[in-house]
Order: sequence, then structure tokens, then C-alpha cells
Amino acid sequence: MFVSLSRRQPLATSYELEDRAWRTGHGRLHAGFQRAATLEVQADIYRDLATTTDIDAHCYVPPGTSTDPLGDVPATVHTDMTDELAGYWVLLYEDGDDGSQNCALVARETKYGHYRGVWTYDHTLVAAAFDALDV
Repeated sequence: MFVSLSRRQPLATSYELEDRAWRTGHGRLHAGFQRAATLEVQADIYRDLATTTDIDAHCYVPPGTSTDPLGDVPATVHTDMTDELAGYWVLLYEDGDDGSQNCALVARETKYGHYRGVWTYDHTLVAAAFDALDV
């Protein structure tokens, strides 16, 4: 569990988890973005993951997002994110093997712009997080 005074800690953790997925090269990666503009900034990362690895990449953006920020890329963009999920920074990776590379980050921005959340490498907790997404 962590409490961060800025976006730096969850952002650095997200990069580490995305890098872990990249290095493993297969499995599934699900990322929830609180704002569609954030996915647009990260689009190259998800475009590369979807086109150069065997990772099944899914990105979740808030309802009402009118365009697909990834364009014609073999990643799935979900625009039917629930209001509950829209309040969280979510990054889940499951390696598709023995679970040794599984990892997850779930964080929520507080009213003061700080973040509270958890990241884990425990495959049981990662599976529970995927189950909570109903995927």
C-alpha cells in the first residue's frame, strides 16, 4: 500500500509494470485511464506492445470518449468504463505462464491531488484484480 504526494510514484510504478510486460513479451495487460488524453500520451507504448509482442492489450477510457486514440492497432480500447472504475488508475499484467511476472497497480487520486493505492507482484492478488474487472 502507498500514499504518494504526487503522480510520480504511481507513474514510475506503471512504467516498471509496462516494462515487465514488454520484457516478458506475452500474456495480457489491462490499463484503465482516468482521462482519454492520458491514453493519447501513452499511445505509442500501447501501440508498440500490441504490435511487437504477443500481449493481449486492453485499455479502458471513460464513457463518452469519441475516438480511439490507438487508431488501427490490435489493442482493444474499451469506452464503456464504469463510473467506479473511472476513478482509479489501474494497470494489470498477467504473464500467461506460471504467474512469476504477474503484477498490478490500483490507485485513486484524492481530493488533494495525492494518490492512495497498492501495487503487488502476488499472482493471487493480480488474479483477483482481473476478476474485479470482469475480464
